[in-house]
Amino acid sequence: MGFKFHSGVMAVGLRGPSPTIDAIASAWTDRPVTIVICPEIANTDNLGSLIRIASAFGADGMVLGQRCCDPFYRQSIRVSMGTIFRVPLVRSNRVLDDMRSLRERYGVQLIAAVLAGNAESLASASRPPRIGILFGNEAQGLRPEEITACDRRITIPMGLGTDSLNVSVSAGIFLYHFTQLQGQQSMPNDK
Repeated sequence: MGFKFHSGVMAVGLRGPSPTIDAIASAWTDRPVTIVICPEIANTDNLGSLIRIASAFGADGMVLGQRCCDPFYRQSIRVSMGTIFRVPLVRSNRVLDDMRSLRERYGVQLIAAVLAGNAESLASASRPPRIGILFGNEAQGLRPEEITACDRRITIPMGLGTDSLNVSVSAGIFLYHFTQLQGQQSMPNDK
C-alpha cells in the first residue's frame, strides 16, 4: 500500500558558471564579512547542511574546493532547504590560492577550525571585521597545508571524552559565535 510520493525529476535548469572570489567580493562594503571555506566535504548531506547553516547566519559566500562533492546534487539541495540558491558558491580549483587572495586583496583573516588542545578556544576568540572560516573533511579534518595557510587555529573545547563534532554542527557553533561578536544576527533577508 504505502502512499504516493514523487521521486522523479522535480525541476530542470541550466547551471551557470561559478562566481569568482572577485565577483562575490564586489558586493562587500564597509561591514563585517563572513566566508565559509570548505576544501573537501565528501558527504552531500553535510554539504547541504553547511550551506543551510551558512545562509541562516548570513554568510557572504562559500568557497568549495575541488575535492568537495557537487553542491547541486539532489540530496544537497534538499538538505539545504533551497538556501543553495541564495548563498554565493565559489567552486575553487586552487583553494590555497583563493585563500591567499582573500587575505591579501580583501583583508580576510583566515581561521582554521581544528581539533587541537593548543589551539585558541572559541569561547574567547575575538572577531576581526572580515573572516574566512575553514572547515575540514569529515574524516581527516583540514590538511596541514590548509592549516598553515591560516592566520589562526581555533577549537571548540569538548568534555566527557568527546573527540569531535559533525562538521555542520561545528560550523553552526562557529558561525553563531562570530555572528554574536559582530553585534547583530545578520539574516539573509537583511542584506
